[in-house]
Formats: sequence, structure tokens, C-alpha cells
Amino acid sequence: ARARLPLPGAPNEPPPGVRTLRDLDDCRELLAAAATHDDITVLGGGLLGVELACGLRTHGVNVTLINNGPYPLQRQLPEGAGRIAEATLADLGVRVINNAEVRGWGHRGTRLTVLTLATAAGPTRVPTSLLVVTAGVSARTELARAAGLPIRRGVVVGEDLLSPADPAIAAIGDCAETPDEG
Repeated sequence: ARARLPLPGAPNEPPPGVRTLRDLDDCRELLAAAATHDDITVLGGGLLGVELACGLRTHGVNVTLINNGPYPLQRQLPEGAGRIAEATLADLGVRVINNAEVRGWGHRGTRLTVLTLATAAGPTRVPTSLLVVTAGVSARTELARAAGLPIRRGVVVGEDLLSPADPAIAAIGDCAETPDEG
């Protein structure tokens, strides 16, 4: 999947202290960074963001999860289940901030020190030394399009995750668009 950084003034390349999670090398670098950062913020309350926040907590890192929706996993879960996921994150020690967008950041030299968020309660400052962006992912659908499969935001699939155009093809994750998302 490709990621468009949902950050002011950073359309393509991350500024200092900001990382993306795109491949296995990024995962290895992030695990190494977890040993040297006390506070890491994850931007994105979808599957990848929630999984990353939980993983970082198991490494003893203080984690804040910034979500642009009303509760984590809002694309995957109904509200009741999403609220349970949010409570579980809190039980693990993950701070969740919903309905928030990054509006700015502060640095000390090249080290990230703080994020400024726009929230319903007004501007909020989050101390952090690293921001990992898991939001802004878009499906890579070129191959499916070339194969003649129906595409909208992702590869169109039924409730069984199979393509209605070719039931031998299945899609999951960010590249799939299920009936309830259309």
C-alpha cells in the first residue's frame, strides 16, 4: 500500500522524527527505535495502527494512538466493538486520542519533541520523540485493474472476500473494499 502523509507541509517525505511503516525494513528500524525512544505516537486508528500500538507497548514504550475517527477501528468494527477495543488499548496503557488531526510539531534540533493536535476539545499538545504514520494508506490496485476486476477505493469483494467478477480471486486488508464500505 502507498501512504500519503496526512501531515501539514509533508506531502511525500517524512520530516525529522516521523517514520512511515511500509515494508519489513521499516518494521526492523522501528523495533530498533523502540529501544531508544520513551514516547512514541502512532498516527492512525486502523488495523495497522492498533497492532503497532500494542506491539510497542510490549516493548515498554509509552504509546499515544491518534485516530481521526470517533473510535479505533471505525472502518472495521461497529461502535460498540470499537469502544471495547478502545478500552482494551487503555488497559494495555495506550493513550487514545480520537477525532484528532496533527496540525504541527516541535523539534529540539532534529529530535521531535511535541505534536500539536486539533481536537473537538481544542488544540492539544502531545509530548513525543517519534511519530509513526500508519494513516493515509491507499490500496495498490493496478494489478487487479489490469485483470479487469472491479475497483473503487480498493478491490471490490463480497462478504466472503471474493471478487464478484472472478470468485477465484480474494482480497483482504487495505486492498479490499467490502460491501459495507461502498
